[in-house]
Amino acid sequence: MQIEVILNINFGKNIKLINSRLQGSYNFFLNNYREYTAMQFFIRLFEGFSLLNTVLTVLAFLVVGFIYRIFIKPFFQIRAYKNIPGVLVTYKIGTKAIWEHKNSVGEPLEFDEDSPFYRTENNTLLLKYPNLKAIVTNLAHNPHITIIDHNLTAEIIKNPDYYMNFLRNTMFGKVYGRYAMIFSTPAVWKRQRKVISGAFDFDSMRKIMPIIQEVAKEFFENETFTNGKEPQALQQFFLAYTWEALSRSFFGDDLKNFTPGGEPFSKIINAFVKRQFSIFMSLQYQIFGNTAALWNSTIRRERKRLFELGKFVENMVEIISGRIKRGELKNADGRKGILELILENSNENDSLTNMELMGNFFGFSFAGTDTSSNTASNLLYCLAANPEIKQKVIEDIQTHWDGQSPLTPEILNKIEYLHASLLETLRVMSPVPFLLPRVAIRDHMIGDIPIKKGYLVQAYFSPTLFSPWWIKNPEQFQPERWIKGREAYQQLEDVFIFNPFSFGPRNCIGQHFAMTQMKIAMCYFLPRFEFSLPPDFKLPPMVRRATMEPREPIKMFIKPKSNWKKN
Repeated sequence: MQIEVILNINFGKNIKLINSRLQGSYNFFLNNYREYTAMQFFIRLFEGFSLLNTVLTVLAFLVVGFIYRIFIKPFFQIRAYKNIPGVLVTYKIGTKAIWEHKNSVGEPLEFDEDSPFYRTENNTLLLKYPNLKAIVTNLAHNPHITIIDHNLTAEIIKNPDYYMNFLRNTMFGKVYGRYAMIFSTPAVWKRQRKVISGAFDFDSMRKIMPIIQEVAKEFFENETFTNGKEPQALQQFFLAYTWEALSRSFFGDDLKNFTPGGEPFSKIINAFVKRQFSIFMSLQYQIFGNTAALWNSTIRRERKRLFELGKFVENMVEIISGRIKRGELKNADGRKGILELILENSNENDSLTNMELMGNFFGFSFAGTDTSSNTASNLLYCLAANPEIKQKVIEDIQTHWDGQSPLTPEILNKIEYLHASLLETLRVMSPVPFLLPRVAIRDHMIGDIPIKKGYLVQAYFSPTLFSPWWIKNPEQFQPERWIKGREAYQQLEDVFIFNPFSFGPRNCIGQHFAMTQMKIAMCYFLPRFEFSLPPDFKLPPMVRRATMEPREPIKMFIKPKSNWKKN
């Protein structure tokens, strides 16, 4: 109470005194600038102040400066965009919109509001504002520009050297992610991409597929995950499958000897990634970063876990790399893990350090697990909601595969309707309908939208995929639109309208792995199990978590088919 009284009485006087001293010191400085030092300036400024008054005044200035940097400055930064045509400007404190301005965004389009795919906020946004080019808002104190127009998106993709990956600022990114290709600078990215790309080409996938198929057999020939009586959330089951498939495929080993704390490695790494995203999206971390660990025990505890897991994975890389070099992982079916393929593509001039190998494992984990598991779950929803399409996919699988023999790239390529159904799922329910946020490292323009150094820039694809200007019958789930020769086939006017794995040189290096992993899962799952939605089920809107996913989990009744072995 006493401090508050002192502050109230003295703060106004101190401000006036500082203003007077500033003017006097400034005038003195102009007359004596050659001899006048910075130390003398501050001595003259605070001459005659009591220690308490000085401390309170400095604290007041710090508070005012903090408020300005976190709340006031970003408002004026994003407000500067309000006169650009086709831009929606929204100022937020936390997640709550405080002020909004839209400029020349067009009249709303007519659309079926009952369509399950339109319920997502950003999809509805384009239909309400069809001329929308960009959304300008703030993420904490950072101006955040989301490009909607696919023509402007192309400019981001064509100029990757204008940006640095934003996720380098995460707890993981600062410690280990900075060694990964996905988070690296352009020069490091080029070197790593050259070495790693060979592990994901067509021939390499042939060597990785036996590992994925082995995992699928273990998961889908085990019927304990279903009882047929209560609806179950399949996304969690597919998440366990994708983690196991990714971990084994990367290391080329069953990982039974790597169980930190007695838990399966894939389960540990899955929980770790979710915690990292949760902390990254918290307001404290957005404002203070790793400094928040000084007072936040959750962040402090997660930093400790991060280092412990990092040491464990680094040890894994060293042990398994040694086994690979000694030829201990060779298998009769020719299988090879991603790590072994990377080591084969390396030489003295182009090779990855153990830290880079470890960082890239983490990078693939961040990019390829929730995405694949959500896509698999979303596909099952789309098939359950469209029984005639579901039957076509099952018939397509059974026509080209006997359900037992080794799957090959040639067999998967023949299952055309499954491939088209996955593409259509990625259109209507994509888990990543955006580029990850990037930090501008120079001032530049995207069309008529100015981008300042340090601003966050992101592209969002999904609204375009629901615009009748670019997609025929966009509210319908229609796999035939992706199959040449079918009546519903649509040749898109621009490649930048739809590519679920991004575009250009920095497209998703693991796209063939992701599609292969999902196709193998569906080849085992769809012919073996009956699945259906609960009565009166309504698809909830998609929301942003680690990826885009339904607000509530999609649950289904599922039970084994009694006659699947006969097919």
